[in-house]
Amino acid sequence: MKTITTITGREIPYPPAIRTETSRKASIDCKKVDDWLISQGIDEAISRNDEYNLLMFRNLKKLYTADRDLLNYYLFDKCEYFE
Repeated sequence: MKTITTITGREIPYPPAIRTETSRKASIDCKKVDDWLISQGIDEAISRNDEYNLLMFRNLKKLYTADRDLLNYYLFDKCEYFE
């Protein structure tokens, strides 16, 4: 299984692939990626003993662009808007 490394050095699985054959498949897969981001954000917050972000990540249900950017920045110290 392929892995990627977080900013803290944790090895995590690659995010789910997004299929683009139909809009329905793409929507379903985007939701899976959002769920993956939330799950990895929670795990990262636990590993950092970061209770503030842990509480926030556990309460995310529907991700907005800013939420995705925050999670990517938290996990990888990268966000397309900051580069």
